[in-house]
Amino acid sequence: MVTPVAIDQANNAIERFLSRADAIVQCADPTGREAARALLQTLADADKSLSRRLAYWTRRRLGGGSMRFSEASLIVYREQIQTAIALVQDRLRGITNTASIEAARVGLLMSNNLFNELERAFVGVVRPVPLDEAAIVRLRPSLLARHATSVDRYGAAMVDRMERILAQGLAEGASQFQMVQRLTGIRGPTGMVSTRAVEVQPGMVVRLSEEYIPEGLFIRHRSWAWRIVRTETAEAQNAANEASIDHASEVLQTEVKRKILAVMDNRTAHDSIAVHGQIRRKEEHFVDGAGRRYLRPPARPHDRETIIPWRDRWSETPRSRALTSGQRARMTEANSEAQRNRARRRRRARALRQRRIDRELRRQQANQTKS
Repeated sequence: MVTPVAIDQANNAIERFLSRADAIVQCADPTGREAARALLQTLADADKSLSRRLAYWTRRRLGGGSMRFSEASLIVYREQIQTAIALVQDRLRGITNTASIEAARVGLLMSNNLFNELERAFVGVVRPVPLDEAAIVRLRPSLLARHATSVDRYGAAMVDRMERILAQGLAEGASQFQMVQRLTGIRGPTGMVSTRAVEVQPGMVVRLSEEYIPEGLFIRHRSWAWRIVRTETAEAQNAANEASIDHASEVLQTEVKRKILAVMDNRTAHDSIAVHGQIRRKEEHFVDGAGRRYLRPPARPHDRETIIPWRDRWSETPRSRALTSGQRARMTEANSEAQRNRARRRRRARALRQRRIDRELRRQQANQTKS
């Protein structure tokens, strides 16, 4: 049973989303208006995608059957996105902050009964759209755009296209698997593709290894698409977390520190095991087990660390507590063995895949010789 408190929490979550949407949109100068137009396009694309998915489910049910949690979740996301679209459009038309936020609030109040009914039917369905993360991916240079080796591998046009895919996916609540599917749909770079490179000086990239991939990098090596989705999502989430921590420090007029947490399972690498639980002030660096120094994660591809706000007087939990030296050593040894086993399985899979490709090429050559 859903209590009135749960309904209030859901409504408060939506109210917080509206406040964040208003804070993100700044149209006082040409740069702000250009950013608002880019965000508006992302939201419009997300709304079209949600509309298509909802229409697909409606056709499949043919008027019968009951609504599912995933469908209800998309309805809630779409209501929020449409409200945010209206807010951005009002601000671009020159309507004042006060008037635009009030109009958006009225729009959400009209959806309030719908949200409450859906929350009663599907506990936890009312979740704010991660607008901060979507805006960060679309409006700030991505990690891909910031690294010359990535621009060399994918090209500026494909980097921009991938940023649009990731921003739209975040805005509409798509899973990482769905975003990987969308990246796979664009195939990735083709021909001679850089698989390892270094930037020897600003703007000068030297390729250390290449692979001929006519079908597309993401088709042959799906792991590259996963790498992009996981790393860019982590970048957006931690940038949003950092902004929230800074905002909390301003509101409270006292320092709120940052604590780094790693996902602790058999895939956690030794560098993340070592950094888990460290507490730092705003300008202090975290130091991981590989000696990297950074203000916030991700520090490398596939980095699954995150930062949370922290006050010295807060109590530790099993999730937030740093590991002892003995716990770190035992976990590092167990995970290293698990990672070696996964690497062996990947090598076998690559060898089998390459043999299949070689057989197909020989077959094609034989057919050409006969003809």
